[in-house]
Amino acid sequence: INQLAGTGKWSPVSPELWEVLDASDRWNRLSEGTFDASLGALTRLWRKARRQKKIPTQMEIENALQSCGWKHVEFDRQHKSIRLLKPGMFLDLGAIAKGYIVDRAFDI
Repeated sequence: INQLAGTGKWSPVSPELWEVLDASDRWNRLSEGTFDASLGALTRLWRKARRQKKIPTQMEIENALQSCGWKHVEFDRQHKSIRLLKPGMFLDLGAIAKGYIVDRAFDI
């Protein structure tokens, strides 16, 4: 999905990943945008900063934010496919995927 960001190409996904993406979309709407799994570029920036023990510059933050925004994520619900409209977009599903995994483990 991330590799095709900005190309206009759709990425078909597995049923499990579709469930996580659909939940991400639902939580984005319910939280009025507070939950946003499209902040991967920003997450990467801050992880790098933590490793280097250096706070990112305002310009670095603004550049990362240019590649974020759930409104730039499109779903093809019929074909269970997704595409990221902006180049450099990167999904970070860590928070919601962990909950999904725990829920599936509980089901088992």
